[in-house]
Amino acid sequence: MLNLLQHRASKISLTLLLSISSCFAKDVFIQKSATVSIPVAEYSIIDFPFKIQEIQMNSFTYKKEKNKNIKQNTIEHKPVSTLQKFNAKKIQTKKKSRNPLGITRGINTLTLKPPKKGFTELVIWGNKEFPIILNINVVDKKDGDKYLKFIPLPKDDKKLKNFESLPHEKIIERITQSLYDVRLHPNPIGYEEVVRKEIYDVVVYDSYKQPAGLLRISLAREIIGNKYIGQVWNVDLIDDPDLTQKTYVKDFCDDTTLETIKQIKLPDNYNVTLYEQMFDTIGVYSVSIEKYQVSKFKGTRVMIVRVRDNIL
Repeated sequence: MLNLLQHRASKISLTLLLSISSCFAKDVFIQKSATVSIPVAEYSIIDFPFKIQEIQMNSFTYKKEKNKNIKQNTIEHKPVSTLQKFNAKKIQTKKKSRNPLGITRGINTLTLKPPKKGFTELVIWGNKEFPIILNINVVDKKDGDKYLKFIPLPKDDKKLKNFESLPHEKIIERITQSLYDVRLHPNPIGYEEVVRKEIYDVVVYDSYKQPAGLLRISLAREIIGNKYIGQVWNVDLIDDPDLTQKTYVKDFCDDTTLETIKQIKLPDNYNVTLYEQMFDTIGVYSVSIEKYQVSKFKGTRVMIVRVRDNIL
């Protein structure tokens, strides 16, 4: 098994515009009430492990910016519309005040781009056990989280605790074996499969430093314990951004770049060489790549074991 302590001397034939490690979200436990902070005037994504049935929003309270003549911040309450219902997949309105969070709704995701700082409360319907009351604080860019992922609360399982009390290296090895082939190596006792859709597009440059294609990184499997998370990501090289439904895709590129990619078809012999450090980020314990070469016709799988955030 390969891990981050092992280095592989290899060169990539295309240069990544953005580090793949930025594709990982912050975990938030599914509870009856949760509080999150998102940045103002930037896109944020919230993922849920269920299909969103309905969203209700309480009034939005705007935070008044500092004024030279005022020593402290003041709060200005501007009711938008108590418990607005957003049943459409995409909110379309000319009045910004009608959609102060800039919400776009996907099947199991919310994309937000609030223009002003403040706070509000959402009620998310779709979870089997109970609706989720989500308190959202819109804060400065440096203080907000751009990628949030809701996951189930850990269970108090004696066998699971016994497994996670094993030596750290043994736990990583066992989880990685299960990620490679669950038929030969069943999931560790107490680990739950979480089904959710998560796809990222990362732009790659050709030798002339022109955008040539995309690495499409899609979540294939995810198993969750108390302290560890195991993930399998499919990685494919494509030259057409419209190959899959855009609803699921988080693009790290602008529309102009995407149009350029559509006009430049990658030769069949183009390839990208992956290496473990591409997926290195805070909290990642181990990265194992099935095949290092990725071409238009041959993708690969990347197995990642990382710490579970917000451990109780």
